[in-house]
Amino acid sequence: MNTILKFFVASILVAVASCLVSSTNASAASVWTDNGHAYEVVYAEGITWTDARNAAQNLGAGWDLVSISSQAENDWIISLLPSSPPYRSHFWLGASRPTETPDGWGWTSGDPFAFAGWGFGEEPNDWRNGFPEGNKVAFDFRGYWGWNDTSNDAGLPIVRGYVAESASPVPLPATVMLLVPCLFALLGLARQKNTQLARAQPAQRFTRPSASARGSCSRFSRSVATLALLGISSFASAGIVVVNNDEWTTSQNGFNATAGTARFVSNLTTLFAPQGHGKFLAYSNHPSYTGAPGLGGWGVGGTGLRDTIEGAGHSLTVTLEPELNEQTLASYDGVFLIGGDPQEQDAKIQALEDYVQRGGNVFVQFGTGPGRPGLLAFTERFGLSTTLGENGVCCLVNIAVQNYDYPLFTGVSDLFFVNGNWITLTDPSNPMTRLFTYQGQGLFGVYDPSLAPAPVPLPAPIVLLLVPAIGLARKVRRGGQG
Repeated sequence: MNTILKFFVASILVAVASCLVSSTNASAASVWTDNGHAYEVVYAEGITWTDARNAAQNLGAGWDLVSISSQAENDWIISLLPSSPPYRSHFWLGASRPTETPDGWGWTSGDPFAFAGWGFGEEPNDWRNGFPEGNKVAFDFRGYWGWNDTSNDAGLPIVRGYVAESASPVPLPATVMLLVPCLFALLGLARQKNTQLARAQPAQRFTRPSASARGSCSRFSRSVATLALLGISSFASAGIVVVNNDEWTTSQNGFNATAGTARFVSNLTTLFAPQGHGKFLAYSNHPSYTGAPGLGGWGVGGTGLRDTIEGAGHSLTVTLEPELNEQTLASYDGVFLIGGDPQEQDAKIQALEDYVQRGGNVFVQFGTGPGRPGLLAFTERFGLSTTLGENGVCCLVNIAVQNYDYPLFTGVSDLFFVNGNWITLTDPSNPMTRLFTYQGQGLFGVYDPSLAPAPVPLPAPIVLLLVPAIGLARKVRRGGQG
């Protein structure tokens, strides 16, 4: 027993130390198989090159601003960048040079400056009247991504962030690291038990185990299964449902009326895809999502919604095809719906519910008619409903003075509405739902499991430690020797 115990403890210490040493904050990193390096596009509005390098190095051991050595690597990194950002968007690279010379470009990694991906007309660099145009390099979007030189702090309004790279192998998650010694410990216990049985009953080594032995094994198996389920459940969490009283908010009219609309949409996508690079589906043909002008003077056309989402590095698909089902929903971080769209009344309500229960996120906007909206069957499963009739709210509502304590409204000045449906809660005592009111009535409703002060489940690493610990405890109690 002492040998197994020592091995188990030593293995756990090695695994934990490995996790701590190799830990990194770059959870959204992508690995390029050609060189095994990890890359991450980090969004940091207005950051200087110097601060970007410090931030990149703070991602963990081996991280720095990206160094690019070939066209293939350059193309792969571009595939990580937003495809349609605002014109002249910049992301810092790891190239720089001394200010006193027109040459001397080098990478922060120390790699030779053997490849360059300058945009059209950008290099050889503009060394004008003996002064450099810039001594740092960034990806610059001018309808395509190319390199451009700029100064450390110039053009901050167009700097969107930086690209970081690590040549170190991506570490295994702590759970996997801890699982390895746990498995070895369990195998050691099984082997030791077999050895003891062989010594005690050499003539019966391969006979059928006794009923008591089978019962003991069954009880232990059930314990392991229970703990495993507890560990798995520590990762399982339902997603978020946000309900807006009116669909005019994200129309082009809403974007034209206030800058608060863009901030609201940006907050929404961050809430649904905090890791960045989110994929969003607007399952609708409503002008509020398509950007087309509305029939009968409903609203002006425009691309404010798409520009805001894609400008933040996400993607937006607006379609009613294919059918709304589990397969369609699985690849998206969030789904946008219009509550009263006739085409959506036949949507797969069960598929939407299952999607949220598995961690998906849904944004629903009502206000499309005086009758009860078509998606109530879905939202009411998460405690969110609406009233009958139009609420008469028009047009700009000052959101900032409402002091809504929820990240969806951070920095939002005001929002645009035209006769929506008040939002209500089916069960006001449900801690996972919250109503955000205006004049005593609900403008927004949210279902968010993180709002509830639920007991914290056992983290999976702890569960994995407990599994072999139970076996060791049983061994100690029986007085076995190893």
